[in-house]
Amino acid sequence: MEYVVFVVILAHFVTLVLLATSGESTRAISSLSELAKSPLRAIDAAILCVYSIEAAARIFSLGFIGHKHAYMSSVYNQVDLAIIAVSWLSMTMQWHGSDSLFTRVRVGQLRFFRGVHALKRFKLATSVVFIAESLQKSIVLLRDVAAITVICAVFYALMGMGIFGGSLRRRCVETTSAETARMFYTAVSDPPLFCGDVGNLPNHKGYVCPGVYDSNSSLFCSDLVGNPQHGYQSFDSFGSTLLVMFQTITIEAWQDVMYPIVNAEYKASAAYFVTLIIVGTYFIVSVFVAAVSGVFLRLRREHQMMLRSKSRNGASSDDELESELAIRKLIRRLNGGTGETLASIAEAALTRKRMLEEGDNDQTRAIPSGVARPKRDRLSERINHPYFDKMVRILIAANIAVMALYRFDLDDTKKEYLVIAEGFFVSAFMLEVILRGLAAKDIGRRIVTFKPTNEDLMLVFDTGVVAISATVMWGKGMNLTSLRIPRLFKTFGPAKSQTGVDTINRVFKSLGSLLSLFLFYVAILAMYAVLGMQLFANRDAGLEDMPRLHYNTFPQAMLALFVASTGEGWTDLMFHGVQITNAAIPFYISFFVLVNYIVLNLVIAVVLENLELRDVEKTIVQSEELVKRTVKMAMRDQKFVDFMERARVKFKLTLSGRRWTVERAHRLSPWLELRSETERRISKAIEREIAVSLVQKATSDTKVGGEFVLCESKFVQVAPNSVGDDMAPAGADAGGLTVCMKVRVDNDSAHALGNSTTGKAASRHNPIARGGDDDGRVEIIFEDAVSKATDFAACPALPWYISDDALCIFPSSGKLRTTLRRVLRSRWYERISFSFVVVSVLAVLATKPVDQINELQKHVDTANYAVCGFFLVDFIMNIIAHGLILTPAPFVGRVWNVFDMAILIIDVMIVACPLILGDAYTRYWRRAFNMAAPMRPIRIMTRVTSMQRLVKTLVVTLPTISGIIMLTGGMFLAFAIVAIREYGGTFYSCNDLMVMTKIECVGTFVSTGGDIIAREWNRNLFEFDWIGSAMLTLLETASLDGWIEVMFAAMDKTGVGMQPRFERNWPAAFFFVAFILIGSFLMIRTIIGVFIHQFGLISGRKLLTERQKLWHDMHKVALSLKPMRMKFLPPRGLRRVCFHIVNHRSYRAFVLIGVGLNAALMATERYGDGESVLAHVRSIGEICFVGVYLIEVLLQVSAAYPSVRHYFSNKWNAFELTLAVGSAVTLQSKAGSLRDQIGRPFRFLRVFRIIRHVQSLQILASTLLLAIPSILSVMGLMLIWMFMYAGIGTQIFPNVKFGEALNKDANFQTFTSSFLLLFQVITGEGWRQYMYDLMVTTPDCTHSEASSDCGFPDGAVLYFVTYVIAMGYVFTNLFVASILDHVTFGVLREAAIITPKHLYDFQQVWSKYDPLATGFIGAHRLGELLRDLSPPLAVEFRGALLEKSPVFREQAERAAALWRRRIMYESISIHVPGRGIPFTPLLESLLATKLGAAALSLAERLARQKRLRDVEAWGAAVVAQSYIRGHITRRRLRIERSKRIAASRA
Repeated sequence: MEYVVFVVILAHFVTLVLLATSGESTRAISSLSELAKSPLRAIDAAILCVYSIEAAARIFSLGFIGHKHAYMSSVYNQVDLAIIAVSWLSMTMQWHGSDSLFTRVRVGQLRFFRGVHALKRFKLATSVVFIAESLQKSIVLLRDVAAITVICAVFYALMGMGIFGGSLRRRCVETTSAETARMFYTAVSDPPLFCGDVGNLPNHKGYVCPGVYDSNSSLFCSDLVGNPQHGYQSFDSFGSTLLVMFQTITIEAWQDVMYPIVNAEYKASAAYFVTLIIVGTYFIVSVFVAAVSGVFLRLRREHQMMLRSKSRNGASSDDELESELAIRKLIRRLNGGTGETLASIAEAALTRKRMLEEGDNDQTRAIPSGVARPKRDRLSERINHPYFDKMVRILIAANIAVMALYRFDLDDTKKEYLVIAEGFFVSAFMLEVILRGLAAKDIGRRIVTFKPTNEDLMLVFDTGVVAISATVMWGKGMNLTSLRIPRLFKTFGPAKSQTGVDTINRVFKSLGSLLSLFLFYVAILAMYAVLGMQLFANRDAGLEDMPRLHYNTFPQAMLALFVASTGEGWTDLMFHGVQITNAAIPFYISFFVLVNYIVLNLVIAVVLENLELRDVEKTIVQSEELVKRTVKMAMRDQKFVDFMERARVKFKLTLSGRRWTVERAHRLSPWLELRSETERRISKAIEREIAVSLVQKATSDTKVGGEFVLCESKFVQVAPNSVGDDMAPAGADAGGLTVCMKVRVDNDSAHALGNSTTGKAASRHNPIARGGDDDGRVEIIFEDAVSKATDFAACPALPWYISDDALCIFPSSGKLRTTLRRVLRSRWYERISFSFVVVSVLAVLATKPVDQINELQKHVDTANYAVCGFFLVDFIMNIIAHGLILTPAPFVGRVWNVFDMAILIIDVMIVACPLILGDAYTRYWRRAFNMAAPMRPIRIMTRVTSMQRLVKTLVVTLPTISGIIMLTGGMFLAFAIVAIREYGGTFYSCNDLMVMTKIECVGTFVSTGGDIIAREWNRNLFEFDWIGSAMLTLLETASLDGWIEVMFAAMDKTGVGMQPRFERNWPAAFFFVAFILIGSFLMIRTIIGVFIHQFGLISGRKLLTERQKLWHDMHKVALSLKPMRMKFLPPRGLRRVCFHIVNHRSYRAFVLIGVGLNAALMATERYGDGESVLAHVRSIGEICFVGVYLIEVLLQVSAAYPSVRHYFSNKWNAFELTLAVGSAVTLQSKAGSLRDQIGRPFRFLRVFRIIRHVQSLQILASTLLLAIPSILSVMGLMLIWMFMYAGIGTQIFPNVKFGEALNKDANFQTFTSSFLLLFQVITGEGWRQYMYDLMVTTPDCTHSEASSDCGFPDGAVLYFVTYVIAMGYVFTNLFVASILDHVTFGVLREAAIITPKHLYDFQQVWSKYDPLATGFIGAHRLGELLRDLSPPLAVEFRGALLEKSPVFREQAERAAALWRRRIMYESISIHVPGRGIPFTPLLESLLATKLGAAALSLAERLARQKRLRDVEAWGAAVVAQSYIRGHITRRRLRIERSKRIAASRA
């Protein structure tokens, strides 16, 4: 039945496509006879009847509503019912002759997913359905994110309306005078010039039209033209402003809005768009995408676990028994028939893992014997031999190298040689494919059953490529063997975890999931294509600005939507569509959000899913990283001596002609030998301490002295000699054969740490290792282990050339060096140094190109002298304090100091060279130094620790993704080779469109304007003539900036030396669609996913399990929380009345309604309605709302008790007071006046008051603010990079001739304009055309010794390609990586064990016992606080749990008592004498106790264990002491009371 449903849905889909293409869907039908004359309409009506009958049958059998199996409980049934209702409504309206939107739109295509759901027996269809269901579930969890997004959007929209309303109406027009510009105009300037003042006064606002200052010009400013894009692109109303904002956030043609606004207002207006992109695109959109991806990954993980569980449950017991027996036999054979020991289990596990990785799991391996094996087995053995694979790779590499030599203009002889070579390679590949096919077992069965392996898919792909390429030998087809380049990177054998090969293997394993995602993407394109045809097909005749993409046919509609999904040109399609119907706006916005922000970003989620480590792997890597960090900390003091000694030994061995080996190095250098031994001992000591710490809890309940086995990150005790033939360690999975590691624990090692003390007084108040990644904390954890490991030998003598005396003059213990080191470390000196860094940056900002007159040059020179002098003194102080090079810790021992020294050399040359060179100091020298001066901001990076840490992580991350980068480059190379063969020499055209060939393109012709022009055969700026230009063109295409121009040029190509013709080669679009899918959507996003994964591994975030991530997030929230002051009830009177009002439960609802109504009233503003009734209503409403806000502030101030200063201690109160007072002061100000401009922010910022009164939004905002520090570090790096490129561009390209994109607004003439242009390039918008404009050469420009307006072709390519790769593919992805570190449990509304709301509840409970928010409570009140605390932070059993059996209640009460005792004992260790128990450490203890030790990272777990090892003993001792002291005190009081009574009686 399900298959019948699928066939009906598919037939209906085809019918809707044909109806939209033919145009019959808009024709009215008033009788059945007319319906019979239209077969497509009749089929549509029949299928609609079938849908209705099916729905009725389902409702009858399942019931409509009321239980979980009812008809309306399924989302698919809900969509079906909506489709049926809309379809009947559309048909009814058509029957009555109506021609509206409802009559054209038939939403039957939305049943496409219902059809896919009918094929749920197939794995691929199930995956597609699961993707849709996962997205539906993830959206529900993002309500708070959506609310924050709406608040920010309303704020920016109100601000845009208030500042830029009517700005885009002002343009320069042809008219007679400035006075007539307000009445009429004859033409608009071409290109359009937006202007600042319709009064045509040179008031420095915006652009002044030429007619104001040039009597020969008739261009004056006027606002009669109207807004661009048919009036939809403006800030005149709330809706149009939101549309412009969305266009800006999507970074598509946003500069076409920003530069007109800059010309119409002030240059500072660009800050609005820059901040909107930073907040909207790089923050909120990243939060949204990261959240959707995170939920998708979790739901998918649960789905796969469920499938595996079903697969295991579905297997027969006989199969399980047979598998178990086979494993047992394998173990016995590997162990020599002696049974199963721990060693045999480990060896068998490794062998089985290797066998599974090297071959197919379902292929039986032959066991060596004397019996002859089948020929297929012997062939398979040879095919799977590593040498065969290596030979194939060599052939593929050689084939690609030969094919890359091809150029369209090669002579015939060279082309023949290339054809012969390619024929040889094709023949070899044919033989290889045949052999692989013969050796593959059961490949046909696996493909038919839709269960192919990756090797099967690769073989099928190779077969198709080689088959198509073989036709070249007969002079037909195309050689596609270059597409086999993935074979160079694909490996099927074992690979070391976290290496480049392992990463590529994991990426290849995600191909199945990516295929399901691709089908989901195609399904969305198909549904929207049908909807687009119903809206726009054959309805744009006579409209202006006809786009090349349209919806007249289904293929054209699919292509148009594919282009829109790339984010290129979708705004042009939308603004063209609004001329047909206003439904074009929601159509394109919904499509863009669904595809670009959700579906395409799921590629990253799928890649991250396959790169994710298992929990046991994470535990192992955590321990390895912990050991590495600790060893690095212990050995860091003399690491520069190690470096120098290695360099000396390496140089000595090189001179003697010997190779470097560890033994030779140790013989030549006793220092290196001793340091190596020290490092080894420290590593062993730390590994042993980690193992002992992990098994310490087990030893407390078991016999000390046994063996412990680490199985799946859990230590299990094994009694000596208890492992027999058929026994595995307790807790180990016998079927899975977990790899185990033995640890011998004796009495000394088990209690070694128990005898040590915490030592540090500062650590008493923190039971958790704050920031487990902090190296300083690691040193504290293993302080004892490191000291014991380094005490085995005396401190070695330094090498002979290393001295403690700086510059061989100043002794280490001298007073001068000690004083200088203290000065250099002081805070005041750091501030002075940073201030000079700021001065040096300002000097660069004030520097102009060498050919321009700079009025501030004297100030710049003074600043350069001051900066050079200060940092020269700083350098001298540093080399005296630390030494230059030959000391144990010299100045050049830190990389950041080397950067400082390099920049100092630049500063010295800038100051000294003019004095030394004199007249020889030409403008070329000045330009060179001006290009080097922008390196000065690097000094900021050398002084900010967070930026240094980020750079280190980035430097380590990039090499780890080199494999996937090379794979991406290989795919680009493969497509480039194909493009050279297909399009080489075809991107040429004649300027005379009537000419057909290159031969005819000679002489002159008369243009449409009547001018005589010489014919020229021109080449496009982008082409595929040779491998270099082809790679550059494909890089531009992959960046998705203007790539449709390249596709259109290919669609118009006719042949080499032939004039292009419109869409003569329409199938060329498939090549670019395939490249975008593979090169941009797949490979570029795969690089992003791998980059994020590796960045997370190095930073430690990806090494955390799900519970550890929860601890990480909640711990950050806990650290950000502060005690909240309790509200005190004032005495009777007016203040108490105010207190009751502001604390009433309806007060928040009143405030929310008021702020919402105020925002809605402000949103009704439209440009030009100043005298309307609505404007007067807004004015009166503004007065009323300001009055309400002032009354609210007075109520809040009056309710503050006992002092008003407590009101101002709350930041929200201060914020609301500022808004209320600012609004009152600027009330009823004249429009456009200074007071009105000052008052605007006070009105716009009111919308953020909603966050205060909605707790979930307040929690979300606080959680997102925690990401600000890391994001600021990323922004700092980006600004430094942009600063350097802007400074270089200002010196190289200031005089380049304006072109198509380079103009008076976007250029390199000043540092500000360069910086703004480079920010635009970051968004990936327009960089291609800027690069082409800067490549202009003669005869299109003028070049002379005195002046030149020509560009630099090679320099422009290098400049933009490096900048785009660094900023577009590295730094911007750091934003996503930083967001992913914070967008997990803290942002999503999901049922986690602990949520931020629970922590805020603890804050509320704490305020009862700490009403003054001192941050401490008395130890005697801890029990009361724990009793008031509610789950999950507290262990309490309430409600239905109390109705359980008496035994359960008894156990529950016992567990709660044990929990309270544990917390109270633990609070003793964090107690501060004289103050009490602190807020944050207690909250951390509650968190750690609730989540358990598994939630802490290894470093944090060890720190906590060391800190609280003896907490039970301490607690019991303190309790005993308190009882004894209490008894003594009570006895003393009784004696004193008795004495007083006796004395009174006497």
